[in-house]
Amino acid sequence: ALPISHLHTYLSIKHYIKMGGLNTIATVATVAFVTTGSSLSRANGKEQQKLDGAAFLETFDDGLKGWVKSEVEQYTGVVELANENGEKSLKVPEKARHYGYTKQLSTPFDPRDGFAIQFEAAQTEGLDCGGAYLKYLTEEANTGKEMDGSSPYVLMFGPDKCGSNNKVHVIFKHKSPKDGELEEKHLKDPPKMPSDKAPHMYTLLVNTKEHTYEVKIDGKVEKEGSIFEDFEPPFNPPKMIDDPEDSKPEDWVDEKQIP
Repeated sequence: ALPISHLHTYLSIKHYIKMGGLNTIATVATVAFVTTGSSLSRANGKEQQKLDGAAFLETFDDGLKGWVKSEVEQYTGVVELANENGEKSLKVPEKARHYGYTKQLSTPFDPRDGFAIQFEAAQTEGLDCGGAYLKYLTEEANTGKEMDGSSPYVLMFGPDKCGSNNKVHVIFKHKSPKDGELEEKHLKDPPKMPSDKAPHMYTLLVNTKEHTYEVKIDGKVEKEGSIFEDFEPPFNPPKMIDDPEDSKPEDWVDEKQIP
């Protein structure tokens, strides 16, 4: 696993991103964090967050302190801070623009012990084409003012919709044990993002010891399974692969037993 040093957020078309604050996951909540080996335990029928030791927790109480806007040409969008009923958020004010912001974690985060990621987003004026997903960048990534779509990342998670293409991305960058090349591992058949205008909570839980994952929306499991079975291309190469140039010998004997 590669260490994570930056959080990079892509936002577009009237989305709100709310981070921090509440201690429980409910239908509408405002928590986003990255934490090592975090567990979500059940208490009184609700899922209780354990935020102790969170590697990243953003409340926006200090505004955009620490966040750096990309100055790459295509990222012309400028986010705004919103405050509704005491809940602070990032607001995307203009349509048809790219928004790119990064914030450095206080220390690099190593996901090898498992992790939990959670944030809330709302498409308050509907959505035809756009996304509100987060990328967790490597230590070597071009970040801050130089951040762009090519910045190397470890994980991408969050909703994205354009026309009929509607999904909650879960994409890992993983080094192939075969040749050392970095590959994108995409979750097969990912859940769809809700189409209404209400805020929704997106949660990703990864258990690296059991090699399992869960994707939740508003606390409900929408997709779960094996990391080794549910991603394409697979994390581990197959033990045997078909040789397309192989052919059956002309003198092959098909009889099960030769007299």
